[in-house]
Amino acid sequence: IDGILPVGIKGFAVAGLMAIIMSTADSALNAAAVSFVHDFVQPLRKTPLSENKELTLTKLMTIVIGVFSVLAASFYQNILEILLSFLNAWGPAIVVPLYAGLWGHKASSKTFISSAIAGTLVALVWMRYCQEITQIDSLVPGILTNAILFYSLRYFVDRQKSQDFLSKKN
Repeated sequence: IDGILPVGIKGFAVAGLMAIIMSTADSALNAAAVSFVHDFVQPLRKTPLSENKELTLTKLMTIVIGVFSVLAASFYQNILEILLSFLNAWGPAIVVPLYAGLWGHKASSKTFISSAIAGTLVALVWMRYCQEITQIDSLVPGILTNAILFYSLRYFVDRQKSQDFLSKKN
């Protein structure tokens, strides 16, 4: 832009680039907030949120995610560090239940939450105490922990509950 465009056009080009960046960021913030409220909060509630409460919670989550994003951007040096750090946080919590759901292996919300918390905690502890010693990324033990706990709880706890339910029905 600086070397090719004349002075008057440079401003328009920079303004256009900023508009593109802001539009993309706005869409990502909106998608993240709506997904969190609609796909995470709503299924965990016994009674659904009213439209006004859902909208208010979505607005609040947009602010929280935006502030968190600004803090993350100011903490890391480049986009690759941000991406890898968030993959290490997201992977141990979500990957196993996501793929299990895609393969039709349904589990209770308690199984999901328990395995997500366990996977995340193991990944955090591994990152803090074991990663430098073993040279194994924290993503690996976090996902393994999540998978073992998810399928164990799904098999032993969720299966027993469904069998109890079916025996009461008959």
